[in-house]
Amino acid sequence: MQSGQSVRDEILKRLKVTVPLSLVAVLLSYIIALPLGIASVRRQGTALDGGLTIVLFVLYSIPTFWAGLMLVLLFGKTGTDLLPILGLHDKDADPSNTLAYAWDTVLHCILPVLTLTYGSLAYLSRQMRAGMLDVIRQDYIRTAKAKGLSDDRVVYRHALRNSMIPVLTLLASILPILIGGSVIVEFIFDIPGMGKYAYEGLLRRDFSIVMATTIFVGVMTQFGILLSDIAYSLVDPRIRLH
Repeated sequence: MQSGQSVRDEILKRLKVTVPLSLVAVLLSYIIALPLGIASVRRQGTALDGGLTIVLFVLYSIPTFWAGLMLVLLFGKTGTDLLPILGLHDKDADPSNTLAYAWDTVLHCILPVLTLTYGSLAYLSRQMRAGMLDVIRQDYIRTAKAKGLSDDRVVYRHALRNSMIPVLTLLASILPILIGGSVIVEFIFDIPGMGKYAYEGLLRRDFSIVMATTIFVGVMTQFGILLSDIAYSLVDPRIRLH
């Protein structure tokens, strides 16, 4: 309404920034959370289980805005100065040098992806642990152990797939939250993505931007639910699409 530019064009441009960051964060969350949840169950009651529980609980309790600011202070000019903290590229980055430009982008994305990942990682890991604990107490798991199968075979062949159901259910909420809820991360690290675009539209009271971004988050919620339903049929043979 104010700039006169098409909201669709702006959203498409900013999705090229937000979607890769969010997808990497989702993949990292699942790749790290699942093994942590399984390890916690297999070492239930040990120091490893207790330590993981405390660390993940602390991570889940840390607010995103505080974590982002602390990472900026730690790795920025005021701290170790190891990583860039603003934008996606240095102001003197040369796009014609493909490898250097890509590496510069990777360095700029480390802190935002880390900020997006840690909260969902902690929550997914706890849900994986709870799902696995519920499954390994089932009769068919005790039967598999009674047949003399190894612990690895029992956990990864019989218990893992059924314990994935609660974790896959969370995909329906994690995906739209990361894409639509990246306002804080993109604002802190000055990333021109969907979250920052929605925040700027809200500040300017540009209702076209607010409505478009809200509808998009709703669509992503439906898409996340669809992905969850499809994944159910892949991990659980009792569930089939008709």
